[in-house]
Amino acid sequence: MPKLLSTTILLIFASASAFGQTSDSSNTGHKPYTINKPVDISLTAGLAGFTLYNFAEIGRKDGTSEAKVLSLTKNDVNGFDRWAIRPYNKSVDKASYIPFYLAIPYP
Repeated sequence: MPKLLSTTILLIFASASAFGQTSDSSNTGHKPYTINKPVDISLTAGLAGFTLYNFAEIGRKDGTSEAKVLSLTKNDVNGFDRWAIRPYNKSVDKASYIPFYLAIPYP
């Protein structure tokens, strides 16, 4: 299995130039993107700090007790989320994997 996986990865990288974009000699020196370092660095740092702050706040929240969850009824759940509260069904669970199996082929 590992040998097949490594061979597949090697084949993908080896054939990438055949299917990828090729450089045109007339476009040498042309940069499609420009970077404004002061703006980009400050925005990245600020948004990373905002994300870290929010993750910390989420971590500080108290969990919901089991008694509260078990006392909920269908009417306590938002209308657009009610489809998700059906009881567990093994055949529905198996059927839910079909799109995954179709999308991810086995090597």
